[in-house]
Amino acid sequence: MVSRDEVRRIVLELIRTDEEFRLAVAGALGLDAILSELKALRQDFNAMLSRIVSIEEELKRHGQILEEHTRLLQEHSRILEVHSRILQEHTRLLQEHGKALRSKEGY
Repeated sequence: MVSRDEVRRIVLELIRTDEEFRLAVAGALGLDAILSELKALRQDFNAMLSRIVSIEEELKRHGQILEEHTRLLQEHSRILEVHSRILQEHTRLLQEHGKALRSKEGY
């Protein structure tokens, strides 16, 4: 009769050396379902990782666009400020000319 320890040794040796036996044991233990699920999870993870990379690239592009729009807005604000000062000066000059004309005409 073969001892329990001898059976264990033989089974472990077969698992290490016999691929067909190893796969049969894995299937009996339900490891094939676990491996299948792990493979599906890895695929899902890689898909999500790819999407994250895509979103990061899009976010970077939007950040660059935002920086450019901010720069343009600042430039336009400076131009608007200059034009506002010019308009104020012209308004003042028109008011002075209006006063001068009214005083010449006797108003």
